[in-house]
Amino acid sequence: MASNLEVSIRHSGEHKLALGVTNTGDKPLTLITWNSPLDPIALKLGLVEFVPSGSSEPVQINTIQVRRKMPPESDSLVTIKPGEKKENALEVGDPVVPPEKLKGKMMVRCQGTWMGVWDADAFKTEELESIGSGQETPFGDFKAELESVEF
Repeated sequence: MASNLEVSIRHSGEHKLALGVTNTGDKPLTLITWNSPLDPIALKLGLVEFVPSGSSEPVQINTIQVRRKMPPESDSLVTIKPGEKKENALEVGDPVVPPEKLKGKMMVRCQGTWMGVWDADAFKTEELESIGSGQETPFGDFKAELESVEF
């Protein structure tokens, strides 16, 4: 099911990015937003990298580690209908990414692993009980790149 989720990045203004998730399948999908492009703290979690033009190494940014109460609450779930796109607007700058490190052209990359993706019509909240128990089903990885963004 995660293969029906297409991740995108767009430059949405000076020091602003929008991470998007589009359902390219024919069924609605429910997903956990934690550690995904739709997580409000995606930058702080290190899901987004900035690679200066001509370099292979990303800019070092300040990241955090988060412990979240299990199982996820309903506000950590989102359902995306077929053909629908959900976006997460992010402000790029202090304290996560110091502005002096974002000079010139950059390649922006967003990557990670889905924590949970289900067929929305068959999803039961009881399935959230097993998330984090070590019994998880791998939901797949995501990756998107945006070439040549000028900051």
